[in-house]
Amino acid sequence: MTHMTTKENIQSLFDAFKELTLISDYEAYESDVFLAVRSGFTSTPMFNFILATKAFDVKELVQLRSTLNVPFLFTALDPSLITPAIDKQLADHEIVLAEHVEASYFDQWDQLTMPELPDASYRIEAVTTIFQMNDFDRISSLCFHHERGLAAKFMRGLIINGFHSEHFKLYMGYLGKTPVNIGLTYKINKKVAVNMWGATHPDYQKKGFATLLAAYRMDALHKEGIETILCQNMAASKNMYQRLGFKASGSFPFYVSTVGMGQSEGAQG
Repeated sequence: MTHMTTKENIQSLFDAFKELTLISDYEAYESDVFLAVRSGFTSTPMFNFILATKAFDVKELVQLRSTLNVPFLFTALDPSLITPAIDKQLADHEIVLAEHVEASYFDQWDQLTMPELPDASYRIEAVTTIFQMNDFDRISSLCFHHERGLAAKFMRGLIINGFHSEHFKLYMGYLGKTPVNIGLTYKINKKVAVNMWGATHPDYQKKGFATLLAAYRMDALHKEGIETILCQNMAASKNMYQRLGFKASGSFPFYVSTVGMGQSEGAQG
């Protein structure tokens, strides 16, 4: 998101994810100060946000949100734009800080070591059936606090194509026959990919499963020729990715307008 400063880049983002989501209805807005996107996936922050690219007026932000009906994620390209005074003004409009998101990358493959198996019955499989997709959706809804069915709806393009894709791959970790965590990889091109949508069922967190699934996805991507992996880390995943060797490349504040909204539990990126 920190690189999306033009409508052309937004178009590229939607084109890249069209295979996954079959998304078609969206609108993008760009001014000297703000970049905004709104889509039919109103519960998905990635496709519904306002980004401030320079110093801004909170009243203009609120008006833009009302005009575009963005449902609503807000961030700033430069964290220093959010001064204490701006933060208070945002709070007055019930726009509250959820947390800071840190962008990071990994490219030192000689330093990657696979973590120890947390349980002998733990295994990882690619998601290839609608039954697995239902379990993926269930864990996603528990950790990211979205309604059941959203993940499956969001990925309906992948489902229709029989889970075959050059760019996207879903994974699920099992403890015996029980699904415990999920993850997705997205290959931007032949050399760069993203680890995303990582989450572990609340009953199985803090046991090493998240770290092993993240490392497994990294190793799988490297075997396919990927040289650099990107990730956007929230508080729950920051330390885990640091232990795996990811290096920070910047951070940005993540604001929402949902009063009382909690942080995502078990979300690892």
